[in-house]
Amino acid sequence: LHIPATHLRLRCEQELKNLLLRMQSTYLTQHESPKRLRAILSQNLLTLVRTLGAAFALKDLDRPNDTRAALLLAAQEFALDDDTLRTVLEYVDGKRNLDKPSLMAVYAASIGLVGQAASSVDQLSDPDPGYQILEDRNAAT
Repeated sequence: LHIPATHLRLRCEQELKNLLLRMQSTYLTQHESPKRLRAILSQNLLTLVRTLGAAFALKDLDRPNDTRAALLLAAQEFALDDDTLRTVLEYVDGKRNLDKPSLMAVYAASIGLVGQAASSVDQLSDPDPGYQILEDRNAAT
């Protein structure tokens, strides 16, 4: 199945922007429990790594099997804030506890990560322009 790079890039960008909208909506509600926000952040990271894993193909990169390694490679390749990413990973992994204001700040920073990712994918050049079919309507039959 051939998927033109343009379609893959646009789909990755769309997925990241959809994730961004979902995250912003969750942030605005702010009535979520810290336990629930941890689960949401974890799911968001999986969506982010899955989508950027597809975008790795646009850069001719192989996606690492390990989620953490894939996220760290994504930080490098897509200019994501490495410190924020590490903080989010530590929180999701249960290695860091946060009070509600700090959690909301980390959640807001993770929204920024997804925005950065969407912008980086949008900036990627399309390696293959696809095919253009031209029809000569004036050709003699």
